[in-house]
Amino acid sequence: PEGEHSMFKIAICDDERLYRTLLKNEILSLYTGQDTLYFYEYESGDQLLNSDMEEVDLLFLDIQMPGIDGNAASYEFRKVNQKAILIFCTNYHVPTVENIKAQPFRYIVKDLQNKMLKEELPDILDKLMKDHQDEKLTVTIDGNVFRIPMAEIIYLIVDDRKTKIVYDHQKQVRYIWCREKLKELYPLLDHSEFEYAHNSYIVHLSQIMRIEKKVLTMSNNEILGISRSKAKQFDAAFSRYLSREYRRK
Repeated sequence: PEGEHSMFKIAICDDERLYRTLLKNEILSLYTGQDTLYFYEYESGDQLLNSDMEEVDLLFLDIQMPGIDGNAASYEFRKVNQKAILIFCTNYHVPTVENIKAQPFRYIVKDLQNKMLKEELPDILDKLMKDHQDEKLTVTIDGNVFRIPMAEIIYLIVDDRKTKIVYDHQKQVRYIWCREKLKELYPLLDHSEFEYAHNSYIVHLSQIMRIEKKVLTMSNNEILGISRSKAKQFDAAFSRYLSREYRRK
């Protein structure tokens, strides 16, 4: 329902109690969202692995700990939770292949003034909120307002005097026709996810299954071409999208 707030579960796994408290206080002082924050503290990798790890949205994980260290803990954590944002905290550690495999969003080096923590936390909290936003596109259909989750949109295309939106809702491809023009909708879309492939259509980059030459195969198996006039703009947007996805992985 509109206006309903959710909650975020933040786990801090560090053998230094003072650092856990500091981290929690810094998060609370910076957080500007409306959602409720729940904190879970663990002083060892063993404690973390014996918790409900699949419920965690954000994990701060110390790499050097007695017993099961952060490397081993992150490996086990990712087996049950791929969606959480993972932050490695370390005194001096250089990232290893094992660290990278765990898909961390950031490394925070513990310094005396916690300068790096303070620099990185706004981005981390912004990602936490953005990852959980149910972003929707608001359009008008026969005088009625309709809100469609952007994640479901496959592409938008000019159709006569309307814009046809092709989307996938619960694994069923659906179509709606709205009165807003494509050029009016484009500024409302996330430009890291959507781009013009042609003057008459905008595609959702994450819904592209295949590109061969200048032909796109979309997730609903429809074929769309990339026009010569939009090729440069589209290629640049898709390259940025792929590089972001690669960094996440």
